[in-house]
Amino acid sequence: MTEIPRALRTKISPLTIYLNVMYVNGMPMLTTFDSRIKCRALVPLKNCTAKSHYDSLDNVPRCYNRATIYVTSIDSNIEFNTLFEDVEDNMDAKFNYAPPGEHVPAAERINRTIADHIRVAVHYLPYRNIPHLLLKHIAVSKTEKLNWFPVKGSLSDTFTPHQFLVLPPIDWNKDVKILQGSYCQVFTERTVKNDLKQRTLDMLFLTPMKNKQGGYVMLNLATNKEVTSTRITQVPITDLVIRTVKELAAQDGMTPLKIENRTRTMICNNDMLPGIDYEEDVEPVTGGHDPNCVPRPQRSYDNELSNDRNCAPITLSKLNNLWAGAVDFLPVRLPRRRTAADAGDAPVPAPPRRSPLPPPVITHSGRSTRPITRFTPAHNQVLNVPTPKQVRIAPTLAEIEY
Repeated sequence: MTEIPRALRTKISPLTIYLNVMYVNGMPMLTTFDSRIKCRALVPLKNCTAKSHYDSLDNVPRCYNRATIYVTSIDSNIEFNTLFEDVEDNMDAKFNYAPPGEHVPAAERINRTIADHIRVAVHYLPYRNIPHLLLKHIAVSKTEKLNWFPVKGSLSDTFTPHQFLVLPPIDWNKDVKILQGSYCQVFTERTVKNDLKQRTLDMLFLTPMKNKQGGYVMLNLATNKEVTSTRITQVPITDLVIRTVKELAAQDGMTPLKIENRTRTMICNNDMLPGIDYEEDVEPVTGGHDPNCVPRPQRSYDNELSNDRNCAPITLSKLNNLWAGAVDFLPVRLPRRRTAADAGDAPVPAPPRRSPLPPPVITHSGRSTRPITRFTPAHNQVLNVPTPKQVRIAPTLAEIEY
């Protein structure tokens, strides 16, 4: 694990967290974004009450405290004014909320970023409607993966927010290999091992477990509930699985993806929205260009052929002469197969036929048989050996007919 330099950690304080709320298909979710290391977080809310807001917000400073990073202030919209006293008394942080009609630009921008990543994740899945549990885990996971990469405007362009918070290193087999919503066969441990009950269940992959031993959180397609397992096998998605997921989404009352902000206004997938602060790239395109650099002259092969070698262009008469010579030469080298449609040619001979088979031998029993062609192993000579039906029983050997 890479250690953050001490000189860089001293620049983290003071740290401000920006709060906001977004709705994913009607599910309220608390989103946060800090001012120094640019870490994003998303916590699902049980409801929109003040107690639910406080319980979810309490999980965010704990992640910073485990990395010995302390939150000094929290900025939010007017909707969080009921948390003013509880936050300042219990979290030891100053709470500031914007006046009515105003908003926190950084908090609004992070909602749009998270919404775009959720749309991309849902677009990759073959399901039109997503069940409640799967959509919730997609939103949380996509927000966490934003912290895997360095952020523009952060304290460092090398270290990521994931490293600043001293989180476990990323494992390809555990965190990336299986896409969320993939169809898997999940092994189930049974006490009775000699019966005919199934050993695997049909489930959808939700997220890896947050422990050292490993494991996976899965969505059971039969019960629409979360289960955990340590042994899974990804298999292709079938039409039956797609229909089952559609039925589970209908049971949860889910519709096609719709993401809204705190005022229940739909967040469209546009690049820019009025009223949000954007950092424009003022650096010119030729910022890294060396003014003393002289480009190497390009080499023209057309001029070399025409000037150096004095190659004259091919005229139409020369092409006709080449074509006439090719017509006289090709039929001799490559004889064409004759057809009956060719004028002046002899008729096409019929293909040779195979010699007819010898007439069948009629026995006294009235059954007709043909001689059997056999190969002798000594000299591979073809012999016509009579069958038993062709031999008439006679009193003497001289009367045997072959």
